[in-house]
Amino acid sequence: MGAVSGRGRFAEWADRQEPRLRCPAVVALALAGDVAAAADLALTVAPGSRDEWQERLLRDVRGRDRELVVAHVAQGAESANRQLVGYARLGLVPPGDSGSAPPGYYVLGLVVERAWRRRGIAEALLQQLIALASERTGELWSFYDVRDTASAALHRRVGFRPERRGTIGFPGLPSTSVDELVRLSLPRDTARPRSDGAGWAAGLSVQGFPAALPLAGLRLGLEPLRVAHAEEMAPLLDDAKLHAFIGGEPATLSDLRERYRRQVVDPPSDGVQRWLNWVVRRRRDGRAVGTVQATVIRRDRALTAEVAWVVATEYQGQGYAREAAQVLVAWLREQGVETVMAHVHPDHQASQGVARAVGLTPTLLLVDGEVRWQG
Repeated sequence: MGAVSGRGRFAEWADRQEPRLRCPAVVALALAGDVAAAADLALTVAPGSRDEWQERLLRDVRGRDRELVVAHVAQGAESANRQLVGYARLGLVPPGDSGSAPPGYYVLGLVVERAWRRRGIAEALLQQLIALASERTGELWSFYDVRDTASAALHRRVGFRPERRGTIGFPGLPSTSVDELVRLSLPRDTARPRSDGAGWAAGLSVQGFPAALPLAGLRLGLEPLRVAHAEEMAPLLDDAKLHAFIGGEPATLSDLRERYRRQVVDPPSDGVQRWLNWVVRRRRDGRAVGTVQATVIRRDRALTAEVAWVVATEYQGQGYAREAAQVLVAWLREQGVETVMAHVHPDHQASQGVARAVGLTPTLLLVDGEVRWQG
């Protein structure tokens, strides 16, 4: 497969190489308009003609058992000027078409443009494929050339486990290399939106609102919240210091499960607002360090978002809140959100600094003792 660069042309990789991403990549389901740019990217790492690749990728966009996910970055000051820098393909390989490999859902390709590698984009693409696959199957398969150390590291990092080595080839995707066949067990997480049978766009854009997608930053990744995250997050958030400015008490595990269930399973359905939540992870070791959230509100066809952030006490003072908020706000702007606001306690200097970093300025409005920042 060549998860980062395509079969036979591998990404350069070093175990402790620092990522260099300065602006977030927006990962989303591909539209037909993305196919031409994705085909051009495919041709940089794989054989075939442009017409063949466009036909293949268009089937991914339109097929019931296939998906194409793409990553865009904004170019220059205008967020509307976007460049496609990566894609990932998910497909069902039925019995009889799988050759020597088991039938099932496979990562059929994952490509990131050379200039944008080692910035978390490949992982964000792969995480989105995992999220899509988890609604359809209990396991996801992938394979890569055993010489492709970048792909091997990426698959290990997200939880794939090796099954066997050999030559893996499907019709239309031949192989002459020695491949590592890997498998990821998927929890059937009912907290994620389900398809209505007309493709996955309905699950990723609810009533005209954006839906949470994996996002990549310089040091951090933003992972869409699931109910199952409660077990991981409860010990981090069980800290009275986190409530010094916002009041209240730390939630118990059962309380946190119920809160997450309300946020991702039973969000508001009034057509006026939508809740979006992410767990913030440190990319170098996968540790959860906090959460970010956005309440997106529609007013007279315009979208406004109220954002908030929490970083566990032990991870504070390292700029994580600032980076996570910057990634979140940049993505919200990309989704068409015109106004962003946050409510910050007047004595909370650290959060005021985060608000300034994402372009917000304080207003004269006080809401429950907190200053509204807006931009």
